[in-house]
Amino acid sequence: KGAEQLVIGGLDIPPLSTLTIAMTEEKRPMPPSPFRLEGDRLVTPFAEITLDESGAITSFVDRRCGRQLVPLNTLLMGEDIPYLWDNWDIDRTQEMKMQPQRQVLSRCCVADGCLQLRFRTVYALGGHSTLTQDMVVYADSPRVDFETTVDWQDKHHLLKAQFLVDMKTSFSRHEIQYGYVDRPNNANTAVERAKFEVCNHKYTDLFDTRYGVALLNDCKYGCDIHDGVMRLSLLRAPTHPNPNADRGAHTFTYALLPHEGDYRTGGVVREGYALNCPAYARPLAAQDGPLPESYSFVSVDAPGVVVEAVKRAEDGNGIIVRLYEAWGMRTRAVLSVPGSTRAVTPCTAMEDACGEAAVPENGGIPFQIRPFEFKTFRIELA
Repeated sequence: KGAEQLVIGGLDIPPLSTLTIAMTEEKRPMPPSPFRLEGDRLVTPFAEITLDESGAITSFVDRRCGRQLVPLNTLLMGEDIPYLWDNWDIDRTQEMKMQPQRQVLSRCCVADGCLQLRFRTVYALGGHSTLTQDMVVYADSPRVDFETTVDWQDKHHLLKAQFLVDMKTSFSRHEIQYGYVDRPNNANTAVERAKFEVCNHKYTDLFDTRYGVALLNDCKYGCDIHDGVMRLSLLRAPTHPNPNADRGAHTFTYALLPHEGDYRTGGVVREGYALNCPAYARPLAAQDGPLPESYSFVSVDAPGVVVEAVKRAEDGNGIIVRLYEAWGMRTRAVLSVPGSTRAVTPCTAMEDACGEAAVPENGGIPFQIRPFEFKTFRIELA
């Protein structure tokens, strides 16, 4: 957390691509910060945020539409001793044991620039653990990130982050591989009551007809949603079969994404991938040789179709591209391929041909894809 970071904005990075940026030592005037921090009130280009003395968000007003969200990012912790299966279970009664964590060791603004602002809070958790968290707001995105480092030393405790988003909806949407699952937001039946903790991958989304709130994460896959309350499970501390399970240092990020419209128009899928697969940079060495300013290997022109994997074929003959439809609708799309492509062949997941090879026209291959279908193509290069 003490390392300096160089933040660069205004870049348009094509999918699965490289982008070359020339760096100079010339110093230019820094544009003014678009953020305003006055005590516990923070104004960003997208939101007006009020913090309490513990660093939790007591008010969040989306400036784009005036929507008010009530307390957000309250850290909860409670004793966690399951009736059975210590390492795997969370009991339904766990909710009654969770208490807000308000023992703050320090809080301050550590960065305020033209692209982002970081507000850091350090907590003491339980009796032996500490948590350091940067709340990051952006000049060009409504997303709010919570970059978190925990020294986790407690036993038989569960840590969650709670968001009360004041959203009236009968179900929540949880991403799984190549799609999503809808879960009920109430507990009217025995089946619904059994879903007090459910899984998700990159996002969980609550939305009504015009507005939604997504909770993104980069490695935390358990949550509970009930009556507009979203709680993401962050850490547990079982002692069987491993008496030291999960003890030590943990680093992870979760994020709040308020969006207008549903998860499709709100860009939830895209932001989930952006959090989990961020662009990374490295300095060029002399042996790298000259590189083009920008180069994209493959891309798809439909926003609801995601290129999930690019790999060398198992038999060494060509490149395998796997993609899927994430919006739940039948779609016509074009797969753009390298100019050196000789042929593109539809394949099964086992990379066996299941269709006729096609020669790219104008650098692309048109195809149709059904809701949540995944397709695999073999690209043969000249």
